[in-house]
Amino acid sequence: MLFFSLALAVFVSLGLISINYLRLKRRVTPQLIPNCLLTRYPVYFITGRRSLFYFMNYWNDIPFYLKEHGYDVRVQHMSWRDNKKRTIELTDFIFKLSGPIHLIADSSLEDEMRSLAELHLANLASISLVESNNRIRKLTTEHLKPKNDGIQRIFIHKKEPSGFTNRVSNLALKANNLANYPNPPVQAAEIGLGQSPEHQTMKPYLDHLISLAEKDLQC
Repeated sequence: MLFFSLALAVFVSLGLISINYLRLKRRVTPQLIPNCLLTRYPVYFITGRRSLFYFMNYWNDIPFYLKEHGYDVRVQHMSWRDNKKRTIELTDFIFKLSGPIHLIADSSLEDEMRSLAELHLANLASISLVESNNRIRKLTTEHLKPKNDGIQRIFIHKKEPSGFTNRVSNLALKANNLANYPNPPVQAAEIGLGQSPEHQTMKPYLDHLISLAEKDLQC
């Protein structure tokens, strides 16, 4: 019985690592859009809460897609689950920066981003939050209206992941959300799970960075 339990644990662990590894190694050649205005400051994507179900390549192909367009994009890895430790790490990271940055997070980190925005730190050129649209229709003008909290929004149309790797990864992400309950869940569409660079479904991220670049020029 003990041998069976150990074998099952090893099998499940290898399966979880394989799923994460498949996402890490998968790369799709994106359709590049020419003459994009580049940001003056680097863009940092913050990783959300993770677990053994979902821990590699948190933002999937989004950073790669934006780097291919010439942007200085980096991923800042935070602690997996400890909220107190994550807050300390994030604040410490920002205070140690040598210059301003643009910070981007998914909607599961909205509370952390709101707290950060209230500090009005000089090293934060902007804070952006990715939000998925849960209604099967185009975003209305009212939905796109900016919220008065110092945080910008990147709106993504919610779309169920397609293809074997995306579907299995989506199940792993749902398990990750359960493992991190009662924290807010991570939405697959917001972190690029199932988004296809070749079909330009990642374009909202690119449009947002162009908008940030235009604001950088005004500074």
